[in-house]
Amino acid sequence: FNQSTIEYIGNRRLVRARELLCFSRDSVTRIAESTGFKSVHYFSRVFKEKEGIPPGEYKKRIARSLTL
Repeated sequence: FNQSTIEYIGNRRLVRARELLCFSRDSVTRIAESTGFKSVHYFSRVFKEKEGIPPGEYKKRIARSLTL
């Protein structure tokens, strides 16, 4: 896959987190915990680095787009 095991696991966690942010009513904190991140702060930092926006904002944008 051209990535280390750690990178692969991290990417899979982020994929699952995006799914939960889109389709779950769970809080960002709960999503961070359930996807294996040690803290919501670390999750938020990693998510923002990859997606360009914080997870809370991502969740709000998705919710807005689904209600339109």
